[in-house]
Amino acid sequence: MDLCQEKIFRIIRKGDRISEESKRSLLSGMLFDKKRYNLSKTGRYMLNNKLSLVERITNTYLAQKVVSHLGNTFDVGTYVTYEIAKEIQESFEAKAKDNKSNLHLEKIPNINPDDVYYKINKDNKSLNKRINIARIKIW
Repeated sequence: MDLCQEKIFRIIRKGDRISEESKRSLLSGMLFDKKRYNLSKTGRYMLNNKLSLVERITNTYLAQKVVSHLGNTFDVGTYVTYEIAKEIQESFEAKAKDNKSNLHLEKIPNINPDDVYYKINKDNKSLNKRINIARIKIW
């Protein structure tokens, strides 16, 4: 984990001196500092708007066939209006909720007590060979 933190530190803070404290505080300061990131109602609303599919695909043409959760099929080259974009986004949200129910975190045995390992596992056994294992150190 220290090696990963060091690599990230070298990429983000080129030329700065590396210390143990600076490596540890870099990511937590960037991602989890309440003063930096406002994810209250207003912040969450703005984040959802930025990530919204509707705003990005409205007034464009489809490059591939899309089937909505209502069963409507939109062929290649279909002009996307606001209503069609909203329906497509809702279908992707419905698929994402279904996929979350198929995933679970599995704790891997025989580990160092200072480190925690997790992997994403689906019921498909051939998929397990292609899944990377993430190593997370908890302070």
